[in-house]
Amino acid sequence: MIDPNTQLRVHWLIRSAAVALMLSAIVWSMLPLGQEPFNFEQRDYSETPESEHEPHRTKTMVAASNFDRVLWHVPPTPAKPEPAKAQQPTRVNLELLAITSKTGDHGEAVPCVVLYDTQGDTIHSVTMGQTISGYRVTQIEQNSVSLVSGNTTTQLVLDAESRR
Repeated sequence: MIDPNTQLRVHWLIRSAAVALMLSAIVWSMLPLGQEPFNFEQRDYSETPESEHEPHRTKTMVAASNFDRVLWHVPPTPAKPEPAKAQQPTRVNLELLAITSKTGDHGEAVPCVVLYDTQGDTIHSVTMGQTISGYRVTQIEQNSVSLVSGNTTTQLVLDAESRR
């Protein structure tokens, strides 16, 4: 077993060494890196004040070449691209109410859709190829219908309540 006095001395030595190490690190961090040695003999102390009334002012010559060195480079900020305007879908003023069939001129079953025009508050029954409110019916399926207006294709789907 270690003597308590010896243990205290060891702890005191470790603490002292740690404090000395921290102090030396602090002093070392204050020293400038890469300092050029200062030569007192080359300095010109013959400069005299401009007037006797201002003894604290002296002429200091600064070479313009001291400002030629670029200390840092700041790259130009890139131009922000303008966000592309998203094409907003055209609102269709038609609702698909039902998909049925009606009898054609020769007695055959022709698929037919029942559409509600929300703008005119009217109900229309149209078949393939017919136009309503600027939309031409291009395809009729079991639960949906495709409408084309210009380059825009819109698909109307029956909701769950209409399928019962």
